[in-house]
Amino acid sequence: MDAHTNTASATARLIAHSLVWLSRDERRGRFVPPRVAQLSYALVEGDEDTDWRYRLLHHAETRPAIAFAERLALPGIQLHWAVRKLFLEEAACDALTANAEQIVIIGAGLDTLALRLHKEFTSCRFIEIDHPATQRAKLESLNRIKATQEVAPAANLHFLSADLATQPLDEVLLESGFFRRNVKSLFVAEGVLMYLEMLDVKELFAAVRRLSGAGSRFAWTFMETLDEGGIAFRNSTSLINRWLRGRGEKFKSSFARKEIEPFLHTHDFKLRETVCAETLRRRYLAPAGLEFLALAEGECIVIAET
Repeated sequence: MDAHTNTASATARLIAHSLVWLSRDERRGRFVPPRVAQLSYALVEGDEDTDWRYRLLHHAETRPAIAFAERLALPGIQLHWAVRKLFLEEAACDALTANAEQIVIIGAGLDTLALRLHKEFTSCRFIEIDHPATQRAKLESLNRIKATQEVAPAANLHFLSADLATQPLDEVLLESGFFRRNVKSLFVAEGVLMYLEMLDVKELFAAVRRLSGAGSRFAWTFMETLDEGGIAFRNSTSLINRWLRGRGEKFKSSFARKEIEPFLHTHDFKLRETVCAETLRRRYLAPAGLEFLALAEGECIVIAET
């Protein structure tokens, strides 16, 4: 969330705009499904709070300048966001195929996963949790576009507003009256844990484990601890770090890859898969003959299971 608690997440808004920008790229657009681009644009198009700098992402004449700015600040970050979402959607569909009864997306931002899947998988409950300011912005956008975009949420999609920095996850879910405890579930925390202190990360894992039924999964992302210490994308510059700090979204926690399995074991999870930039490159870019494209490095995805 932003430093001002009444302000929607700047990062969530930037990612939505960036997915639209990337979808219009001749080579990289294939990594943003058309419905993702369409809904992402609809969610931000009429946002009166949208900064004019975000709007520049949608103009053809500014594309070269935006691409140059990305190379200066953090090469491949937009493509990283796109393929990260492709992988997490595959993880969600895999969990649904394995009979997950509910999917809980923590810090959903302006992500469209639940919006797109909940009407296809009607027997599964979908829950989005986010900070009140970000959730309010998303719901206002949904209310504005639901008729034209056919995204009026069905009964199996529920939105919860909560500041998880002050409210325990299990308390928020159990008091909702919608969440079902101890059933086979998938929890998703995409681009969330790095903004939490490590103590809060541990408390979140403990809460997820308490709520999870047998065979539940937790898909989450983490920042790798740099060799010299500190937390950042490997190929980032000080521009990105200053941008995050200025919006109250500074990275606060990280892991070394070797720490993941012992950490999961401590919280009674087992590791199914760890995916980092090299795996995403092989999985998505190489089959398209685009393995040479820049891809941000330093954030990994973990699939864990109870």
